[in-house]
Amino acid sequence: MTFVRGFGAARRQARARVGGLAMVTIGVLFGVLALLVVAVVVKVLRRPYSGTRHAEGLRIEEAARRRAQADRSRYGAYSMHGAVVPPRDGGRP
Repeated sequence: MTFVRGFGAARRQARARVGGLAMVTIGVLFGVLALLVVAVVVKVLRRPYSGTRHAEGLRIEEAARRRAQADRSRYGAYSMHGAVVPPRDGGRP
């Protein structure tokens, strides 16, 4: 009987070691995942706030934006197709 008890105690200790190792492994895994999430969030949030290094580049961007807005209003659907259409005859659908 003593041999069986000793064997059970050794088995419980082995399980405790394996269980502890599994908990440590899961903790390390969650820690690595948390670091990856933080790194991605920082990368995504910092991207739009990266400023223009030179004022000349900012001026070029503003001029291109103004030209694009003018082109949209000049060549838009309303200005191209906004001509007055004569009224239809009563017999035509």
